[in-house]
Amino acid sequence: YRFKLLEKPAKLVRNQLLQKGAKHIVSYFDENSVDDYRWSPGHQSVRSNYEFLLKKVINDSDLGLILKPKVSKTLRNRLGPINQYLKVAENTGRCIFLESGTLKNSYPPAIAALASDIAITGHIYGGTAGLESALSGTKTLILDQETWRISKLYDLPKGKVVFNDWESLWCACKDYFK
Repeated sequence: YRFKLLEKPAKLVRNQLLQKGAKHIVSYFDENSVDDYRWSPGHQSVRSNYEFLLKKVINDSDLGLILKPKVSKTLRNRLGPINQYLKVAENTGRCIFLESGTLKNSYPPAIAALASDIAITGHIYGGTAGLESALSGTKTLILDQETWRISKLYDLPKGKVVFNDWESLWCACKDYFK
């Protein structure tokens, strides 16, 4: 019901990236991380995911990136040494980090999705941001590095929605951009 209400702020975000030269815009949603990786993805997993995307933005002047973490308040700290890439990517003007709020973002995932050509959610098991993105009409891809095959999402055509590694997911993005 709120997608129509979010079109205007999403367009502002999109235009900001287009003005800096982005031709293709990707949004990325994470599911947070914790210090103890036994209970949830550890910081190293999150760092690896962000490093992949941030290096893509830094090295490809046609790419724009919108980051919408589940808990924005702690992301810079959780990124540790990868935060240096975030700073470089933000300085290009083609990377926007939607951050605000005390516990969770006040930005709904749909703003990032509606501003994007493709949305990527970093985990299959907590995919409310991915679901909201898909419901908004944005092509949404799921990165499932843990291979949680009990998900009904694995019933979808192979190589179209769920991917187990960044390389195959990124190939699908490039094909879509073409």
